[in-house]
Order: sequence, then C-alpha cells, then structure tokens
Amino acid sequence: MTITFQCKLLTPLFLTGAEKNIPEIRPSSIKGALRWWWRAMNGNLSLDKLQEAEAEIFGSVDKKSPLVIRTSHPSIKDFSTDTQTGIEYIHNDMAKKYLLFSQNKGMEGNEWNRAFRSEREFQVTLTADESVLENAVAAFWLFAHLGGLGTRSRRGGGNFMATISNGVSVVNGLDFEPAANEHIEKYLERNIQVCLQACQINAAQTTGVTPFSTLSDAWIVVREHNDGVWALGDIFKAFRSDRARTGDEALLKKAAFGLPLTSKMPTQRNRADHTEVVIAGEVSDRRASPIMLRELEFDGQGYWLACWLKGQLFPADLQLRFINSKSNTLPQEAGSDIYLTEFMQELTRQGGKTLNI
Repeated sequence: MTITFQCKLLTPLFLTGAEKNIPEIRPSSIKGALRWWWRAMNGNLSLDKLQEAEAEIFGSVDKKSPLVIRTSHPSIKDFSTDTQTGIEYIHNDMAKKYLLFSQNKGMEGNEWNRAFRSEREFQVTLTADESVLENAVAAFWLFAHLGGLGTRSRRGGGNFMATISNGVSVVNGLDFEPAANEHIEKYLERNIQVCLQACQINAAQTTGVTPFSTLSDAWIVVREHNDGVWALGDIFKAFRSDRARTGDEALLKKAAFGLPLTSKMPTQRNRADHTEVVIAGEVSDRRASPIMLRELEFDGQGYWLACWLKGQLFPADLQLRFINSKSNTLPQEAGSDIYLTEFMQELTRQGGKTLNI
C-alpha cells in the first residue's frame, strides 16, 4: 500500500545532505523523525520491548525495514542564496533571531545559513503493508502537527503542514485537516487519541515518570495567532531572560530547556561559556529540549503550539559544570521540571488553551 503527502513549509527548513551548503530533504531524515514520534507513542515500554517493536516497522542493524520512504522537493534554485536576506521575512526581528539563533551568523546578525523558504512544497511517499503503514502514518501525523524537521526543529524551524495527495489514510478516523467548524483544540485532541489508540502498545503500563519522552503524558498548549511561532518566541525569550533570577538560578532555568547551554560573559562578548554535563562519570554535553515550539496553519489562520513530552529530564545524579564561569558545579535541581511547568503555565496566562490528552 502507498500513501503520498503534499507538504507545505510554514517556517524555514535548515536541512542538508552530503553537500553541506545545499538544502536537501532526504528520506533518511523523514524516517528518523517517524521513528522518534513512534517511540513517543510507546515511551511507556522498556528499552528492550521498544527496540523489538520498533525494528518490525523501521528496521534495525539486523533487520531491513519493510517501510519504503521517498521524497521529492524543490530544486536547488528554490532555496535562499542571498545571505543578507537569507530567509525572506527574517531580518532584524529579535524573536526570530532568538529561536533560530544557531543559523544566524555574521557580526551584524543579518546573514543566515541556506534554507528552504517557507511556502515551498515537497512530497513524502510511504509504502508498506497495511499494519506497518498504519504505524508510519500515525507517526507522520504527529510529526506534521507537533514536531518539525531539520536544525532548530524544536524552536520553530522546519514546520510544515501536510495533506494526503494520493491514497487514503489507513488509520481509521485520522484526519489531516479540521472538520467544518471544528476548533483547533478539538481537532488536535481527537487525532492524537486516534494515533494512540491505533499504535500504542500496552498503554496501561504507563505509570510514573518514564525514561523516554512520552506522548500519553504530554502537556500541549495552543493559541490562535497571526504571527504563529514567532509570537511564541517573544514569550519564550521574555521567560528565559527573567531578570528576577540571577546567578546559578538563572543558569538552571535555562539548562532545563536543553543543553549545551552557551552564555556570553558581559566582559567577553565574543567568547561563549561552554556547558559540560557529567553523568555517572561520563561526559556528555547534549540534551534535547523536552519542549517543542512550532507553528500551525489551517485555512489561512496561524497558530502557535508548545508541546512538552514528559519523561526523565536528567539522571538523578546529574551535575552541571559551567566552564569559564565562577560557579564550577550546579546542584541537582538542574533536572527539575519546575521551570518547564512555570513556562507552560505562562503560556496559558498568555491565552493558550491546554489540550486534554
């Protein structure tokens, strides 16, 4: 069975292949995203059971995947080549620069890495037998509505919307656009439940905090706004820049949203602090943000959405060391979800509606 999705970018997509300066949408990138969202539907499972079930759909080192993914995208002529205006609507807007900062370069901050621009379209085709395709389509729905693709995908990069252009959904009741007069909250709630009911394994096993990001315990807030995710960027920047917290507390608050964390010292603006995370004697400096910020669009109306997939944020024995900082070690509160909770609560105060998952 085969199903093809017509996709339209809502925000710039920073994603390359073998040629690092040429944007490219590769099947392997789509497959990686589908794997991740399928795991989120089944984050309640033990690692062994999760890997065993995942291999039946997406393959493993020892098993070929029965799922075939094909992509088609704009030619290389359709991406931005003028670094001064690299993304057509990102110039001096601080919220956009804040969310996509790693793709912003140059002393003046007006140059950007090459990207597929918003409004560009691409296609994704999935082929497999019905049971495998059902899981892949459910994961693709979550990917297209809650996640993003490429660099800065958790901060508004690579957001897109998808519709079925060929074939029919193999997941009963799963829609890729709201019904007439259906509110966005109800549309999202209804379809997330359809995905979970169709593909979640042993849902009753979910108890307490899981070691993996888990959809069934997600906190999702959405709000109608014409500026989409960039409006959310303003809120996010203000929250993380709260001057009421200083020193270690301010650093802990920022660390809760992902690592590595870079912080420029006031007297050394061209030198960034480096964050080193020490876990059980082993060093790792990366931890993806547990909160994803993105944009949605239906019938020309924009929305912002924040999705927190809960799970164990950091190991209990985590310690953070800030090199080049006077504070060498920060306490275990770095693993707390206090700051994440405060942020989601702030979004509701800003008019966001919490979904009932």
